[in-house]
Amino acid sequence: MKAKPTKSAAKPKLYHSIGEVSAALDVKAHVVRYWETQFAMLRPKKNRAGNRMYRPEDIELLKRIKELLYTRRFTIEGARQRLTEDKKAGAAGGKRVAVAAGAGPAGAAPGETKSSVEAKAPPAAPADGEAEALRSALAAAAARESARAAVVAEVRDALKDLARQLRERADAASRPAETSVF
Repeated sequence: MKAKPTKSAAKPKLYHSIGEVSAALDVKAHVVRYWETQFAMLRPKKNRAGNRMYRPEDIELLKRIKELLYTRRFTIEGARQRLTEDKKAGAAGGKRVAVAAGAGPAGAAPGETKSSVEAKAPPAAPADGEAEALRSALAAAAARESARAAVVAEVRDALKDLARQLRERADAASRPAETSVF
């Protein structure tokens, strides 16, 4: 009689369900679905029933997203940018590598990567063209805010006037009718 092979002897699964992935990452399934909406590079395949099926590459990406969001405390936008940078660096052949302990860049803690030190540094001043574009964008935003404030003030005044008219009508309706002596 042949013994059935155990799961450890079986080949690793090619696809994992969202329940398996969320359990492995220790996050809820709705969080994984939300990350799919926020990170364009995360697009799991779906089976005929429409269930998400995650490949090992998808799971590695989810682990990286969780690390950026939960451990390194990035915002969603910051994590998205970092993943995009990492993808570009990987395509160019220059992956980010952690520096050996004690041999980090100036101002870095031991074992800290150069990129994480750069992330802490203040952003470089924009070029002249970029500065002008930023100024014009700020001016446009200020103009929109001013226009919005004017509309809000106009609506508030109209509502006050309407409330006054309604009070006057209510007062007039509550007064007794004057009777004529003639």
